[in-house]
Amino acid sequence: MRVLLLILLPVLVLLVAFGGRINSAYADQPVIGATKTAILVWLADELGYITSAGFEARMYQSGTLATRDLAAGRIQLATGSHVAFVSNALKSPDLRVVSTLSTSRTANLVGRGDQVGRTAVSLAGKRVGITGSSIGEFFLSSFLRLSGMRLSDLDIVDLRPNDIVAGLADGTLAAGLTWEPYVYQARQALGNLALSYPDQEGQYYYFLLVGRDTWLSENDPATEALMRALLKAEEFAHAEPDTAREIIRKRFDLDPGFINYLWPEHSLTIALPQDLVRLMEEAVIWRGETSGEATGQALPNMLDFIHSGPLRATSREAVGVFE
Repeated sequence: MRVLLLILLPVLVLLVAFGGRINSAYADQPVIGATKTAILVWLADELGYITSAGFEARMYQSGTLATRDLAAGRIQLATGSHVAFVSNALKSPDLRVVSTLSTSRTANLVGRGDQVGRTAVSLAGKRVGITGSSIGEFFLSSFLRLSGMRLSDLDIVDLRPNDIVAGLADGTLAAGLTWEPYVYQARQALGNLALSYPDQEGQYYYFLLVGRDTWLSENDPATEALMRALLKAEEFAHAEPDTAREIIRKRFDLDPGFINYLWPEHSLTIALPQDLVRLMEEAVIWRGETSGEATGQALPNMLDFIHSGPLRATSREAVGVFE
């Protein structure tokens, strides 16, 4: 017994002396706040690439919420649509786009057939759920504009995606514009009551990985490691689509029919394409109009909001923006 204590004593001393330091290092691990739409992040996480790169992936319901935590310094990277990015970057100019994660067509308007019809006009005065400053608000605004309407013509309710599903299901909402998997959940809950809007469908957006300039400028090596991890996940997704799809299905316990329907709606591509700049400029104009701020002001140079170094260092051909 005495011999055993003599052997264990140095180990116990080391654990006491360095335990705090080990825990502190773990606590300092950079965090990616990701939504379910960030398929490449979760695929990389399931394959062990995220951990190997020294990062932790943490679930968020919307890119707007993740980007708000990013701007507040609670996490180091976030995922979200280019519209959510612009809405937050106008208030927090320290935000930067690191890369796209996908070109996605997963945001759609769902209506209740017992309260509204299939036209934008039928939504007038009705309670419609969106997640504020998100791609949902942007796409709903664009859809209404086709009929000469504005968001102010509706009774807009700012909700998280799962609450939009609940509101549609219990009838407290007449319609809601959100993204997958919540669109699918809403349609499943409504059954034959679910209405779709062909004039609104087909709109695409860029799903992004974003960070803060103050963190990125000091952590390019770490971000480059993450880029390599995500590029490996992209390669895996395209080389082994069936396996990749099954990994994501199991990760989120999704219905096989849903994952097969969802998969083609994402390009799952790590890139910085030139038209991303144009789409962000359009989002800036829209945000200025809907916020009531003065129009006619010069657009900010959206190239200033792109941090291309890590992707350029790991996959130069993926960078298409002209800087």
